[in-house]
Amino acid sequence: MRARGLTQQLLTFAKGGAPVKQIASIEEVIRDSALFVLRGSSIKVFFNFPGDLDSVDVDIGQFSQVIQNMVINAQHAMPEHGTVTISGENVEIRGTGQIPQKPGRYVKIVIADDGAGIPEGIIGRIFEPFFSTKPGGSGLGLASAQSVIRKHDGHIAVRSREGQGTEFTIFLPACGSDARRTAEPAQDIAAARGRVMIMDDEHDVLLIADRIFRLHGMEPTLVASGDAAVRSYREAMESGSPFRLAVLDLTMPGGGGGLDVMRRLRELDGEVAAVISSGYANDPIMAEYGRHGFRAVMVKPYRVEDVSDLIRRLRLDR
Repeated sequence: MRARGLTQQLLTFAKGGAPVKQIASIEEVIRDSALFVLRGSSIKVFFNFPGDLDSVDVDIGQFSQVIQNMVINAQHAMPEHGTVTISGENVEIRGTGQIPQKPGRYVKIVIADDGAGIPEGIIGRIFEPFFSTKPGGSGLGLASAQSVIRKHDGHIAVRSREGQGTEFTIFLPACGSDARRTAEPAQDIAAARGRVMIMDDEHDVLLIADRIFRLHGMEPTLVASGDAAVRSYREAMESGSPFRLAVLDLTMPGGGGGLDVMRRLRELDGEVAAVISSGYANDPIMAEYGRHGFRAVMVKPYRVEDVSDLIRRLRLDR
């Protein structure tokens, strides 16, 4: 997961990939990300969120990286001890020059520390790629954070005084209260029935996917090529026991990846329920999966909670 996080951070900055968004409780993402970074640290973290905080439409993986980068920076500014305070509120932007975004309802997130602060001479450069004052620093953390926020039609700003701490403020477009109610996460493993075909060229990925889908009650068939996927799907239809779901890897060695296989499956079954899968969520196909006939996306490596969420969204638990 850490390797995926670093790869995504590099790709987000270098390629500017479109985020793969879903409506989410931003408070939950922030809490999980900050606590993960500060686990075992002497730094204290305090959260201040109202009960009616709006949901946002975000790429959870990308936004989690943003929060982790912010908190890591705060941690480095307080090597011995200190406090990080993260707060959120719903705000209305009315186009009066508050932020360079269009008017509307936003979620405002403030991440403040009481560390050493940023010297005035360099604060204007902190979002530059490869600029870092930390030994061994890559200079990508804040650059990729700014790139992610911009791709979400949001805004990020910083205020700091040397010796008094630093405050980052993030604005993200809000989805509203109705979306908030639908974004509440489900905690239990979703139970499903039926057959699922999983196509991937990596043996270990297939083994993990097999275990996770079996845990949810489904019967996986594993294939390692596009031709095998099409053949298995056809045989399943002819046997009277068709697949309820096909999980297709976007990129396969020598061609025959998810897009090509999806085209061939739709010739066999115009109602095929398929999910596109990749380790690179920045790929534009992942962001626009619906245009290619896919029902959802899955980003590798797979997690149990991701499969549970997928099963519920596709209503395979019914």
